[in-house]
Amino acid sequence: MVDLNILVPIAFFFLVYLSLQIIKSNFFFVYLVQLKEYRFDRLQAHFRTVSGKKQLLELVNILKWRMFYRPRFTLRAMLTLLLSFGLQYNFFFLSLRALFRLLKDYFVSVPLLLVSTLFFLNLLVPLTVFLASFITHLFMLPLKQLIINLAKKKISRANNLLVIGITGSYGKTAVKEILSHLLSSFYNVLKTPMNCNTKLGIANLILNNLRARHEILVVEMGAYKKGEIKEICEMVKPKIGIITGINEQHLELFGSIDKTQWAKFELIKSLPKDGLAVFNAKSQYMNRLIKASRVQNKVYGKRKGKFKTGLPGEWNKENIEAALIVSDYLKMSKVKLLERIAALNKISLGLEVSRGIKGARVIDDTYSSNPAGFMVALEMLKKTRGTPKVLITPGIIELGKSSDNIHKKIAKEAGSFCSHIFLTKPDFKESFEKGLGKPKAEAILEVEEDELELIEKLKNILRHGSAVLLEGRLPHYLVKKIKG
Repeated sequence: MVDLNILVPIAFFFLVYLSLQIIKSNFFFVYLVQLKEYRFDRLQAHFRTVSGKKQLLELVNILKWRMFYRPRFTLRAMLTLLLSFGLQYNFFFLSLRALFRLLKDYFVSVPLLLVSTLFFLNLLVPLTVFLASFITHLFMLPLKQLIINLAKKKISRANNLLVIGITGSYGKTAVKEILSHLLSSFYNVLKTPMNCNTKLGIANLILNNLRARHEILVVEMGAYKKGEIKEICEMVKPKIGIITGINEQHLELFGSIDKTQWAKFELIKSLPKDGLAVFNAKSQYMNRLIKASRVQNKVYGKRKGKFKTGLPGEWNKENIEAALIVSDYLKMSKVKLLERIAALNKISLGLEVSRGIKGARVIDDTYSSNPAGFMVALEMLKKTRGTPKVLITPGIIELGKSSDNIHKKIAKEAGSFCSHIFLTKPDFKESFEKGLGKPKAEAILEVEEDELELIEKLKNILRHGSAVLLEGRLPHYLVKKIKG
């Protein structure tokens, strides 16, 4: 017979341990839902990946103690957490009550029953979080619409406000920051902050920050499907529209390049007859949009601009050209513009270089990732002095059917000069292996999901003067440790 003096402490330990795992799982899945912008299409795409499926399967392995992730504590995140905990609380006690009634005539260990119920509750965490997220969506819907309607009314009263819309698969944040920097010498400018490109985010900016003194509003517009940019344009009424480029970014959500093109073109269609459309002529999918435009068109990317700037790379010269077209349209002083361009090294465009772990140069491109941006960051790593060179990335998500070819191309380029490539997720390992095999590269490819293990490996590889590229959405803890 089992000694109860031993069984009770063991059961108590598992009760506490499972309770902590459930709390951690709740925080993680709310973090994930927030990361995917509370969009079920993005969550669905995520759980089709190897790492997404693995996150669900890991719930069964209760003995694995995972890293702690938490969401930003916004109103919606907190409501989702509280609702999820509430649903689980009800499930736990209703399940126990039903089990006690069902098994009342049998001898059943109460601690074992509690542990078993908590184990199954742990498996249900994703379901309760997603259900809680849906409930908060219904709750927030009237509030969201109210905010958007108020923003529409406020901006409609700003008769002298010039609105400039910027969209594209890549480069829109850089063009927005550069353009706002140039315009601010001549006008009172309000721009959307770095991570604000949704309809609700822009509406909140208008309500909280737009003042009568503002003369120009520069709006970055993001989208994952047709109709979303159109809705933003109906709210802000842009007169100038810039499409910075089109590629396979978020192709899985758009459905096709054709749909991506026309989703971005919604910005140009919204412009008034006296508006200005600016296109990146170097983007291979832009020609049909230029032909379809019914307003004045300007293109950039074909000629090299004659100016000096502190920003690195040829790609930033293209971004500056886009900003200069708008500046010229607004008849701004070229002398002052050249002065502002020379000072552009003082603004942040998402891609940052600093000294980090073991004195290595760290290129931080974790703000976002897309095929064109990834290749630009690799070019920067290649030109950075010092060896060894190391790439750390989870890969690029939501590329749909083009994912394999794009990751093979990335691997081939990285393998030509990197000594080590670390994938923080297993999703694109096969594609990277194919890319490194043609031609045979010397780069060592590893999948390392454990952040602490990866840091230890880097300490053994890197030295003063080495170079590391952090590409794509990486855990904050990992980025912080590598950047020192």
